[in-house]
Amino acid sequence: FYPAVKGADPAAKLGIVVDTPDNHAWNDVVLREAAPFDFVELHYYPQHNVNNDGFLLGRAVDDFARILVELRAEMTAAGVASGVPIYLGEYNNDSGEMGKQSVSIVNGLFLGQMLGTLLNAGVPMATWWLAYGSCGEGGDYSPHLYGWQHFGSRALFSDGLPNANAGCPNAPPIAGGTPFPTGRVMTLFAREVPPGSSVRSVRVPGMFGSSVRAYGFAESDGYALVLFNNALRSTEVVARVRGAGGAFNATITVYGKEQYDHSRDNRWVGPVTRSLGRVGASVPLALAPYSMTVLRLR
Repeated sequence: FYPAVKGADPAAKLGIVVDTPDNHAWNDVVLREAAPFDFVELHYYPQHNVNNDGFLLGRAVDDFARILVELRAEMTAAGVASGVPIYLGEYNNDSGEMGKQSVSIVNGLFLGQMLGTLLNAGVPMATWWLAYGSCGEGGDYSPHLYGWQHFGSRALFSDGLPNANAGCPNAPPIAGGTPFPTGRVMTLFAREVPPGSSVRSVRVPGMFGSSVRAYGFAESDGYALVLFNNALRSTEVVARVRGAGGAFNATITVYGKEQYDHSRDNRWVGPVTRSLGRVGASVPLALAPYSMTVLRLR
């Protein structure tokens, strides 16, 4: 098909599906035998039916970063050029039944840290599964999971609930288009890290483990630092921009547990922004529990 499609439209892109690097029975054969191709497509669902908040915000993100490195090495070993991109064609928290984690702040924070990981790795395109069109009342509703809902959804936005035809006859009334935490986080990330921002390396002290992750970006008018607190307690950090002289006008925008918890009363509120005034290149912050914080320095 490749020569025929390129003959019809030279700008068309054709890719192949790969699996995680441990599936040598698939990847080793396809990467060598399916050439030529323009990209490879990977899917990532770190859980199936049984959910764990600590795993999703900890090892699941770390595992994905490792998968990208190992997949690129596997591609190189198979003779695939370094310019052939990896696309993440689908990702979400769970490949099975949708439980309460799917619409909790935890899945929102997972999405955000995946975005940061993808940007750090130079992955040019990724697709959250999905925007609209999913609801269910099965899945994992363990009391060990943080959250208030008795339904689940892979979607970023409500389709308009309750909806018996979509599998959620007992969901509370949620207007169509209302963002779930995943939609809030994706919107916040896209707004605060606009196209054209360049990735900057960030070092998080080892004492935080995976409880704090941070991603840095240089922008046309300054810097953006996106921080995630994966702990159910406030965490104090100091954000520093190396080599940046002078002072900045600083704002912080937060979306986290405090905002999500209003959904217990079926109020799905958005992030909050406040000014920090003039600051230097070192800014102390208290990260709210289970939160995404964007520090903008202009």
